[in-house]
Amino acid sequence: MANRYSPKNTVRPYNRSNDNYRSHYGSEQRNNGPHAHRRMGSPPRDNLQYVRDLPVDLKHGLPMYKAVSKGVTNPLARSGGSWVRDIPHFAELDQCRYVVQPLTRMDSYLRSIESHYASEESKCNAKLQAQIDKFNSEWLGSHDAIPDAKDTKSELGSEYHGQIKKLKRSQMPMIYCGPKTGNFQYLRNSVELLSSRKTICFSFDIEAYEKDNNVVTEIGVSVYDPRENLHSLVPITRNFHLIVSESLSLRNRNWVCDMKECYLLGQSAVLPLAQCVEFVQALVNYYMVPGSDESKSWSRAYVGHNIDGDIKWLQDIGVRIPHAEKLNRNADLKGASPEVPFVLDTMKLYTCCYGQNGASLGKILRLMRLPHAFLHNAGNDAHYTLQLLLHMCDVNFRVQYGLDDIAKFQQRVQELLDRGKTEAKVVPMSYSVTIRDAGKARKPKKDLVPQTEFGGARWFPNPRSAFDSMVDDVGGF
Repeated sequence: MANRYSPKNTVRPYNRSNDNYRSHYGSEQRNNGPHAHRRMGSPPRDNLQYVRDLPVDLKHGLPMYKAVSKGVTNPLARSGGSWVRDIPHFAELDQCRYVVQPLTRMDSYLRSIESHYASEESKCNAKLQAQIDKFNSEWLGSHDAIPDAKDTKSELGSEYHGQIKKLKRSQMPMIYCGPKTGNFQYLRNSVELLSSRKTICFSFDIEAYEKDNNVVTEIGVSVYDPRENLHSLVPITRNFHLIVSESLSLRNRNWVCDMKECYLLGQSAVLPLAQCVEFVQALVNYYMVPGSDESKSWSRAYVGHNIDGDIKWLQDIGVRIPHAEKLNRNADLKGASPEVPFVLDTMKLYTCCYGQNGASLGKILRLMRLPHAFLHNAGNDAHYTLQLLLHMCDVNFRVQYGLDDIAKFQQRVQELLDRGKTEAKVVPMSYSVTIRDAGKARKPKKDLVPQTEFGGARWFPNPRSAFDSMVDDVGGF
């Protein structure tokens, strides 16, 4: 019944009985038996998204991915070159030198929040100590003594220290970024890096197959280059979504929804794993490695949400991260080398300020009231992570949205978590799932299908052609 519902211009799973499948794979495959499509490397029914220009003989699946992953080579890793610099616009960016910006507003803000956090920390510590003193008094009313700090294994010791921990966890607000802590320094450094408009931010996200996390299915990259934003009111970012062709038919559904066809920022590029590696390496070599004396005047930062896992995934598939062992993970500005990129982690930035509660990307985006949809698409997530960082490090945004009012913000976090326990989640669904379900209905209605339209996916013969297609609108200065 699925072929009864086939609206045009939508992303939908293949069905061997519909016209799209027949025109793409040819009638000769239909005459070779019911399983010919599997023998010839064609897509299993209802499991592969529509991809423009997809080769007829494309082979994919878990065994295929495992086989090719062992032989991936990366010439750009050795040469350090990048064909991105062959494009005049990007070559000219490399000749742009950073000019120091006046940061009076930022300096005033950082001094004010340092004083504010010191005052709040003192109040919170005094309040917590008063609660602990009261508990200790009540404890001594029914016990001989207060257990030693090291006594955590005895019955009384375990009970006492458990109650103390409970008191600390229930403290509201809890100041995690006192001025003398490393957390505050990380916040301060991150704000300085972004407010200086000196830092090229390379945000990326990896999606892996839920049944084997060593299998990468998607790679998303989003870049904020201040050299392209010298006179921009609206931040310009470069966004890329790569789908690994060998894992094209591998779908997540048990732990997260598969959203690989739901990229909101343009067209997805489908490339073999080796060419995905070359594509990402070309971006890394261009954006994260200075290509001239002028480009050394700019800072660089890898951006991610819980980024360490994504860095390891890139390295595991063959992408070389220059200076990987020296990456500046604490955003330490003192003695920072222009050759060594910073690492800015939005999860770390959040937990430094507000603690572990509500630290997922989706929850933080809701807390910051940043529009988002179709999470777990690597391209979308890379873009959202970059936007989150830009907002959390923007002085005016922090002031206007009260990000330093810790009591108010932590209360909002708790309210959101409490609502999540009682309210049903309202989330967007993948087109492939929605249309499949609509196709099973006796009278399928177009109104039942979400009206978000996506850029679709296209097969490219090589990474350079994919890049050219994604940035074909670039101009000069």
